[in-house]
Amino acid sequence: MSDPKLIAITGASGLIGKALTKKFRSEKQTFLKLVRHPTSKEGERFWNYSEKVFDGGVDDCDALVHLAGETVDGHWSSFKKRLIYESRVQSTKFLVEKILSSPSPPKVVVFASAIGFYGQKRADWVTEESPPGSGFLADVVEDWEQASEILEEQGIRVVRLRLGVVLAKEGGALHKMLPVFRFGLGGAIGNGEQRMSWITLSDVVHMIWQSIHSDSWQGNYNAVAPEVVSNLKFSRILAKVLKRPAILKVPKFMMETVYGEMADSTVLSDLAVQPKRLMEMNYPFKHPELQPALEAILSK
Repeated sequence: MSDPKLIAITGASGLIGKALTKKFRSEKQTFLKLVRHPTSKEGERFWNYSEKVFDGGVDDCDALVHLAGETVDGHWSSFKKRLIYESRVQSTKFLVEKILSSPSPPKVVVFASAIGFYGQKRADWVTEESPPGSGFLADVVEDWEQASEILEEQGIRVVRLRLGVVLAKEGGALHKMLPVFRFGLGGAIGNGEQRMSWITLSDVVHMIWQSIHSDSWQGNYNAVAPEVVSNLKFSRILAKVLKRPAILKVPKFMMETVYGEMADSTVLSDLAVQPKRLMEMNYPFKHPELQPALEAILSK
């Protein structure tokens, strides 16, 4: 795609959304925020999938980036799980409906998906060709992705980035770990053998930018770095970069007691995800290896 005149974005207030809108500003890219509250601000439009409210935003935009979704952090009550599901699946269905009814829909739609598609644990490496796993998150992501398939059938280019653990100092998992590790109280969770597929925030932003601008991007991509590490190795490398010890361990039962199903699906999940399609296109990862990635993040 030639330089898009207007890009619409949901979830602009989140970790990725903030970084992406910063990128847009640096590139002098015009963008429109689709926000979940009534607004009269220039550059914003109100939408609410649960109330079926949509004040526009897909007409005449060249691209749409859908990042909005309830955080998976915290204990998963039945209410929390419903929010996680509806904020992804129902919101996507609502947006798709508006796109399909638009007289001038976007040429490309980029969705932030998740490697939770593959389930909680897989013995072997998984690629974009691997079937979906089982469990709550896998079901959410599968339904989430299926909700956008009709766009492809209608000739709209769709890109789904299955995100691994997004590393950033400003938010997310690393942000929560830093205070503990800086006090020398960090360490592995459980036996630390569970594999962790990660990606830096800067790589995520670059992938979204490329997805919008390059017509060769289409379909599903595992948005993870080539280097997969165990939780134990991650803890040791983070401690090394911070010049702190990492001798303590968080017992598995403690995480399961406090967080229940959420712990098994996130911090205790064991997935070795390969970015096969990105590697086949020789995508230039900014941070393919963990230690240089953490050094770059924490030096800012």
